[in-house]
Amino acid sequence: MVSLIKFDNQLSTEEYLHVWIRRIANLLGCDVAMLVTFDESNTYATFQRIFVRDGINHNASYKNSKRLIKHFSNCVFGLLIKTKQIVFLNKNKDDKADYLPLIEEMENEIYIPLFSGNSNSREVTGCLYLGSTDKTKVVDSSTFLDKDISGELSIIQNLYQLEYIKMSRKKRMLNVIYIISQIIREREPYMITHPYNVAQWSLAIGKELGFDEKRLEILYLSAVLHDLGKIYISADILNKPTKLTDEEYEKVKKHPVYSYSIIKNMLQFTENFDEIAIFAKYHHERYDGRGYPDGLKGEEIPLESRIISVADAVDAMLSNRTYKKAKSVNLVINELIRNKGKQFDPDIAEIMIKILMKSKAINAQILSEPIIWGTLLITTLEKEYFIEGTLVRNGDKYKFVTETFDFDKDIEKSKIMSIKLYLEKNQYVSEYDVKISKYYKNKLYISEIKAEHAGELFSMLWDLEGLLIDNMKKVYKINITRIGGNFMSFYIEDFEINKEERDKMLKVIIRFEDDCNIVVSGKISKSYRVGIKNYYDFNFINIPDSVRDNILRQLFKKQIETRKSIVHLLTHSS
Repeated sequence: MVSLIKFDNQLSTEEYLHVWIRRIANLLGCDVAMLVTFDESNTYATFQRIFVRDGINHNASYKNSKRLIKHFSNCVFGLLIKTKQIVFLNKNKDDKADYLPLIEEMENEIYIPLFSGNSNSREVTGCLYLGSTDKTKVVDSSTFLDKDISGELSIIQNLYQLEYIKMSRKKRMLNVIYIISQIIREREPYMITHPYNVAQWSLAIGKELGFDEKRLEILYLSAVLHDLGKIYISADILNKPTKLTDEEYEKVKKHPVYSYSIIKNMLQFTENFDEIAIFAKYHHERYDGRGYPDGLKGEEIPLESRIISVADAVDAMLSNRTYKKAKSVNLVINELIRNKGKQFDPDIAEIMIKILMKSKAINAQILSEPIIWGTLLITTLEKEYFIEGTLVRNGDKYKFVTETFDFDKDIEKSKIMSIKLYLEKNQYVSEYDVKISKYYKNKLYISEIKAEHAGELFSMLWDLEGLLIDNMKKVYKINITRIGGNFMSFYIEDFEINKEERDKMLKVIIRFEDDCNIVVSGKISKSYRVGIKNYYDFNFINIPDSVRDNILRQLFKKQIETRKSIVHLLTHSS
């Protein structure tokens, strides 16, 4: 018998794999089909794609989640990896099962090993999971003697091997990116988060332009890699605190071409490497044709390069550098308006302005509340004062009211160096610079509130658990909200670290998501309270380079692992 199947050369290997997974699920009458992959050490399983029956079709879920294998009680993954054979699991409530179903609602489950490597060294690196809620539909080994079923499984295995090769190449590419990122970090420490910030701004613009998932992925990688060529530029030039000479500037202008060359030569086995190299090469071209390296003009410049150009400039303006301080969001918006049609593509500049206005609106929304709970941090030469109270708005004026502090008696106005205000809404904490006009007893009248913008916000935010160990060996559970190579921020609910401990060296165990625990030492540099949460900024001190490298490796891995979910979020959000 001859079977004919229409070949669609527009589909990728991954899409073909998903087509055949749906086919086998339909043939066997399964309700759930799932592609699972294992890491090299068989420590965790990643659920790459889930297909759930809806009528006669199996609709795909784009959720990409990772779970530690040891957290699955009596799961068959370990048995599958060890035996390299298909595992059938039939739930029988009358017997005590040696293994529990992966999905509780399934009455019957099939775990089909997927291999990588050649016939002499085949390893189980993935699994095709099939589940059914029908008690009467029992599938056993005889089912797979059917030529149609075994033939489709062979196709799935071959497609998976192709995908595994592609994933391995991408992993090697990411390792190269990480190594080069480390070099850049040493040479230009202010820029460690810059490529990821640019990538996130670029994604936001791409979403507004309606890019599909694949195009967003290419845009993201192009943005992450756009400055690789700076490894060929002297660190003295990159970190020079004064204006560059003409000769120095000419050297800097060569870095996009260097980036192009690195990507072309080092990532040549990576899918879409040619496009990525071109997009990186032209990110410093100007819309008016006065950019470099080739003086392209208008739509001669690839659209992705025009996007990265705007994202690159915005992050540079919002971030502190050795030679300048960060600009406010308002000033950045003004610069975009002023340079529309000159440096920037006018349409992309408009999109970026809208995105910035949305982030600005978060702060504006908080300040629009008639009354909101917050914390003042007043710094003098001698000490810091943390004062809880309410911010009351009256038209365009504000006053801060507290029942725990007397501004007349407890502080001298002449000694005040700075005043910060922290407000929390929907678990979002905003920081503001405050200028006061006067105060009286328990009321402080505010003449100006200016929102602080964190240029490193995108790449540094995280949600991790950790343990703080003080000098008395007491252990406190903490929630880490931001982390970088030199510092982190965390909070503790309903508990405040005393002043004596805050001045001493402390240890923190950071618990990353893959069960990797990293110990760091340091001191608390800032603290403030919002509601029941005590927030702390913690600067790392005397930590080995290997520890810092591990932290940055985790940060980098997090960026890459969440890329697809970020792309999905941007693509599907309203």
